[in-house]
Amino acid sequence: MLIHLGDNEFIGLHRVVGIFHVHSLDRNSTAKIRGVLTKTGEKRARTGVLTTSGTWVGSTLSADSLAGRGRWLPPQVFESLDALRKQKNKSMLKESSEEKLS
Repeated sequence: MLIHLGDNEFIGLHRVVGIFHVHSLDRNSTAKIRGVLTKTGEKRARTGVLTTSGTWVGSTLSADSLAGRGRWLPPQVFESLDALRKQKNKSMLKESSEEKLS
């Protein structure tokens, strides 16, 4: 599976070790990430992606956004989680309507 990093760049999910906010990294790593990204333009990196080869890839997208793009669940797990979410929503609606009646 590929993760879109923005600016027509992609990385294979199997190559990702971690996705980090740039501000949470040490200065040396941040400088490397920003150096790679500024070669292609004036944009500032918001996120650093550490690869299995030990290199950093920068992205102008937020770390939360990239992590969401990389989230993948097998269909059975997704269906189970979806069923639990629907059940929780039903019980919340029931509780809300009971509160209104009392």
